[in-house]
Amino acid sequence: MKAVIMAGGEGTRLRPLTCTLPKPMARLCGRPVLEYILDLLCGAGINEAVITLKYLPDAVISYFDSAPREGMKLEFVVENEPMGTAGGVKNALKDANEDFLVISGDALCDYDLKKAVQFHKSTNADATIVCARADDPREYGLVSANDDGTVTGFIEKPAWAQVTTDCANTGIYIFKPSVLSLIPDEKASDFAKDIFPHMLEKGGKLVAYRAEGYWCDIGDLASYRKCQSDILNGRVRCSLKPVAQGVFTGAKLPSGSYTLVPPVYIGRNVQIESGAVIGPDSVVDDGSLVGRGATVRRSVMLQNSFVSASAKLNEAILCCSASVKRGGQIYEGGVLGQGSVLGTDAVLRQNVLVWPDKKIDSLSSVTENIKFGEGVSASISESEITGEYGVELTPEKCVCLGAAIGSCEFGKRVGISTDGEKTSKVMKLAITAGLMYSGSHVWDFGECFEAQNSFFTSFCGLETGIFISGTQGGASVRLCTNGGLSLPRSAEREIDSRLKRGEFNRCTGDDCRDISDMRSVYMIYKRELCNQATGELYGMSARIESPVEEIKDIVSSALALLGAKDSPQLLFRINSKGTRLSAEYTATGEHIPFEKLLAICCDYELKNGRDVALPCDAPQMISSLATGYGKRAIRYAGTPADTAENEARKLGARQIWSRDALFMCVKLMSIMKDTGKSLHELQDELPGFYIARKYVDIDVSPARISDALKKENSDVSHSEEGVLFNNGNGKILVTPLKNGRALRIIAEAVDSETAQELCALTERQIRLAALDIADNKE
Repeated sequence: MKAVIMAGGEGTRLRPLTCTLPKPMARLCGRPVLEYILDLLCGAGINEAVITLKYLPDAVISYFDSAPREGMKLEFVVENEPMGTAGGVKNALKDANEDFLVISGDALCDYDLKKAVQFHKSTNADATIVCARADDPREYGLVSANDDGTVTGFIEKPAWAQVTTDCANTGIYIFKPSVLSLIPDEKASDFAKDIFPHMLEKGGKLVAYRAEGYWCDIGDLASYRKCQSDILNGRVRCSLKPVAQGVFTGAKLPSGSYTLVPPVYIGRNVQIESGAVIGPDSVVDDGSLVGRGATVRRSVMLQNSFVSASAKLNEAILCCSASVKRGGQIYEGGVLGQGSVLGTDAVLRQNVLVWPDKKIDSLSSVTENIKFGEGVSASISESEITGEYGVELTPEKCVCLGAAIGSCEFGKRVGISTDGEKTSKVMKLAITAGLMYSGSHVWDFGECFEAQNSFFTSFCGLETGIFISGTQGGASVRLCTNGGLSLPRSAEREIDSRLKRGEFNRCTGDDCRDISDMRSVYMIYKRELCNQATGELYGMSARIESPVEEIKDIVSSALALLGAKDSPQLLFRINSKGTRLSAEYTATGEHIPFEKLLAICCDYELKNGRDVALPCDAPQMISSLATGYGKRAIRYAGTPADTAENEARKLGARQIWSRDALFMCVKLMSIMKDTGKSLHELQDELPGFYIARKYVDIDVSPARISDALKKENSDVSHSEEGVLFNNGNGKILVTPLKNGRALRIIAEAVDSETAQELCALTERQIRLAALDIADNKE
């Protein structure tokens, strides 16, 4: 069997390590990743491989030209244009007439590939996908499969809310040669995104093989260090063997009075001066020097790097020929790029990345990435960045956030607004500066509330909207996309990636766009708010309450303009964001929650022959209503992982009342006027339903909990987010929170007591599953 090794990736998330070498040539304990992969193939009896190259191909070719692999025939194919995983394989194997294996060139594993090949042949599959269990599945393409291995679907790098399996695609595949005919010629295509879904659609046989052993996708700098720690601690079956307890070396250990704390790897021609302490979990590669009294702990020093006297490395990476002068310190996650120099007594703080050939002055304390300017290590999740003003959200970081957004294709035209707080205004100025710096055209909406900002973004046809809110303690930067909905997961990842790498577009002063003052759009919002009513509202009355005076004034004036009177008999309450509405009849104290008001609006739309679009966590009863009317209630995820929900999101963008409490309020008044019924009467026409919510903290993977819930509950329904199931007494939706450390339970039943009981029952299932998973892990 012939193998194809895909080794063309740039490894952008491994920068600055991969600024000067391709990712498959990154060294693990003195050897490139590719060497470990070739060992794996040889162990499986494969002695012929084609290596596909794109980024810095000469580094790979020259390495194997100077050190040929005995017993392994290698062929190199250089792609002039990116062909994708599938296109690259077809380009490498145009005339294959037997089964072949494909393996990623940037992951470390010790699987028995013979067993994978045997499984492939025994199932007579067109394609076998080798899978691994992932503790954090969000960073991987996931494979859904039945118990017999038959693949049923895929999801690419989802948010926690959409993770329903922990079965990760390792990038190792075994194919029949007929699969090559499905790959278009001279065109970029990917197995996971293009070929596999096409094969499923056409009835091809795809199977998933869950391999036993070690696998690690070297996708970022933390996993790069972890792989080497795993090798040193014996977690990976490989050819590297210790010369003493926990001490590995490429040659004879240097002489001297230093201390090695196992496990460690010491390369060839290394110098270690007296008093130095190296380890544990540390690698000192060929030709490096560790000075007198220096400390290297859980760190990687690549070839010819230098750590001077009294310097300290802690969970750090020194790239080839990088130097740390006397007393310099690099903290956890710090990386000093090739040829860069950290000055005397200078400090590289946590997670700071320094690109190649930079010089950092003595006594400096570096807190931001250094590339050609400064960077930031913030992160975005579920369309929002939150933190304390001046700590997690500083003006400097806000400039980088703006530059990251503006550097994305969807950041060319951006709307921005604040809640009017002073801290929000500071952050707005900084984000605006970053946007303009990267060439974005900024549309300034001034001061408003969150729901208004979403409307403005949608109405003006912008790809991105930014709403900034700040209080004395916390601050938030909330993003939305076209239609005023939340960002897709791919957009979040691109912003986050640019922030972490410090990679931003720059424009000249001539190309910098002026800010557009868009405050006139406020009148359009008020006009569209009035248009939610199908006619005048004479004879109707209500009163509005909100912690934001502007919200109260806008709705009150709109109702008055439509002819409604102010009366405390019916009270509408709107939250400070303008996104949630509740109602109360003050005479009786009857409270009508948001979910039932939403159901009333949906019932009205469905009766009038219109489909509705709703978030995944909206009441499930509405779907039953839609079925009864012969219409649809289609749902969309908060952070979609792909384009499958485009129809729902387009419809949701038009139904502003479903996410804007002000629009919902006017619509409800109009429905009451049109039907001649009170909210109480409209509510009574709906099937009875009550909702209970609960949050459960977890310390295991949400994907594992989801798997356990699906196995324990037979009646599981499709959901764009989380796990939805029916236990006979009601429906339960379980979704992870954005940090992955807690689960949200939404139970829906015909009465409040049953809904509470379902919540309690599901909580018990989750806690028992978490205990079982933890026990098995131990």
